[in-house]
Amino acid sequence: MIAHPCEAVARARQRLDLRRFSGDLRLDYGPVEDWEAELHRQLGLPSACDGRNDFHDLYEGLRQFLTDFPNHHDADPSLAKAIWCIACHTGPEKVVETGVARGVSSRFVLEGLARTGSGHLWSIDLPPLLTGFHGAVGAAVPDELRNRWTYVRGSSRRQLPRVFDAVAPIDFFIQDSVGTRPTVLLELDLAWQALRPHGWLVVNAINRSEAFQDFLERHAPSWFVVGRAGVKSRLGNPAEQIVGQFAVCIKEGPHVSPAPAVRGKHADLKRDEDDHARPDLGRCTARQRLVLSQGNPSTCRPSVMG
Repeated sequence: MIAHPCEAVARARQRLDLRRFSGDLRLDYGPVEDWEAELHRQLGLPSACDGRNDFHDLYEGLRQFLTDFPNHHDADPSLAKAIWCIACHTGPEKVVETGVARGVSSRFVLEGLARTGSGHLWSIDLPPLLTGFHGAVGAAVPDELRNRWTYVRGSSRRQLPRVFDAVAPIDFFIQDSVGTRPTVLLELDLAWQALRPHGWLVVNAINRSEAFQDFLERHAPSWFVVGRAGVKSRLGNPAEQIVGQFAVCIKEGPHVSPAPAVRGKHADLKRDEDDHARPDLGRCTARQRLVLSQGNPSTCRPSVMG
């Protein structure tokens, strides 16, 4: 408490939020099975890019490097692959993420930046007080990649505005900190303002709250896709498996042709006079009615998983 008074306050607030907003709520945003192909299509790449084998080798290599990998706070294979593809193929100069833990998502951003030969990552994290994680922050990041990495210790509420004031506009933002609705919304609202036109945003564990739904209502990205995360074990209970959902979004910029509609189980996106993306609610299923702007929240909420 005396050594880190700001952290003590942040942790107390975090515990209160977790008690109030977490519970057992699990939402279904209607993930599409071919999310990877959709992402590659937006990147202008074939459905299977030339970095697939490299990604597989890197991820499997972490299994030999980290104990009980992937586990709880570690990025699962699907989330890591989405981050890897964006980092490799968009050439971002400024990347910001919230949530680090053992640094698996950080590792794949930095590997992507190393491939392009430029860019820097700022990672903000208040380390979890969990056995095996608190003393292993960034353990997945080797020394040779750390010259492009700045680790900022502290809560996102305190540190994220400072980072954005210093480095905005940014090209790529990854939201992967504590998943309570207030924290996720705060981070996404700040990031959307800092993100340049045509910038990329990845949000992990969207099924844990309605925060991503609220974000869509407020900001209307030009394109997004929801994917199903890979399976991993819960920390302290290896027999319990965790399967979540994540989203990838693009921020629209001026004078850009509308992005193609998301195929698969998502509703087609229409354009209105103000050039905001809206779903054709008449074609949505009950599990997929996500409001992008002026929809009716009473009929367009993601469903609760049974």
